Amino acid sequence: MADNGISMMAAIATVLVFMPGFMGLSFFAAIASTDVLAWRAVLGWMSKTTDIVRLSIIVLIKNKIIESQVSHWLKRRFQPLCPETEYGLQIIEYQYILPSLYFCLALEKGRFCRQAIFIVFLLFLSMSCADETLRTGRSPHSGKGQRMTSQTVMDTLKTLGSATIHEAQGQRGAMDSGIKPLDPTLRVAGRALTVDCSPGDNLLIHYAISKARPGDVLVVDAKGFTEGGPWGDILTLAATLAGISGLIIDGMVRDADTIIESRFPVFCRGLSIKGTHKHQSGKVNETIQCGGVAIRAGDIVVGDRDGVVVVASEALDDVITASQAREEKEEAYRRELEQGASTLDLLNLRGTLDRLGLK
Repeated sequence: MADNGISMMAAIATVLVFMPGFMGLSFFAAIASTDVLAWRAVLGWMSKTTDIVRLSIIVLIKNKIIESQVSHWLKRRFQPLCPETEYGLQIIEYQYILPSLYFCLALEKGRFCRQAIFIVFLLFLSMSCADETLRTGRSPHSGKGQRMTSQTVMDTLKTLGSATIHEAQGQRGAMDSGIKPLDPTLRVAGRALTVDCSPGDNLLIHYAISKARPGDVLVVDAKGFTEGGPWGDILTLAATLAGISGLIIDGMVRDADTIIESRFPVFCRGLSIKGTHKHQSGKVNETIQCGGVAIRAGDIVVGDRDGVVVVASEALDDVITASQAREEKEEAYRRELEQGASTLDLLNLRGTLDRLGLK
């Protein structure tokens, strides 16, 4: 049955090779079914990525790259090169490409037309991209209502800062002020990968790192335990190599000098030299309480010298807009203050002072 399916796909691919008009119709029909802006980015990306086309030709024609080599290349090349639109939609993830290459390699072993294999690869690529990520801007890895976020968005959040964001979203989402940066010069912003672990045990932190995606921020509920440091230099190195953007932990850490030297953002309650165990279970990527705030997997966290704030993923666009408006308003205040204005007038405080009898 499987052989019949492959034969049918090969036959279809062969028809596409010898009937360019039909091929074009099918390919552009796939394009038409998705977001136009997103596909404009895809096509622009495809026109520039000669490395990817070259790899495809090598795999599909020379047939000298085995499965493990393909997997290694994809993890090394596609992950950091993942293109995005200006709205922060991630267009292609390397894991979408891998099944397509596997299928093409299977056809190659079956000695089918090499041209047909390459066309099948392109069609599979187009169909893989025409998923929920492109149509709605939502990640298949995230919960309902959560949008993919680009590095540009994260940089914008870091520039806005935790205090401005906290005020702009109605003074909500601020973590306990006891959670502070280990290195006050560093900032962090990213998707929350949530971890609920037992006090004095870091087994689930090790597990969470193995599940992390580049750009994630580990947010750990360590129950505020102060007599043990479940995070140190080894976990910092492992997290850095996994592409994790930072750590926010309701608990302690150790090996502070090495962590600071690594420039890895860590937000914690303090330092403890005491070690922890690796025996207890817990939860990963579920709703937790950290620093007195409920946070879901995929929510956005922003941390800097002032503290840490949580932004609901579905409210991200509105919060950024409100934060930027607040920044513009405060910049106008600065200009007026330099020209002699009073904060009492700028903030309309005179009426309140009158009601309180303050003249």
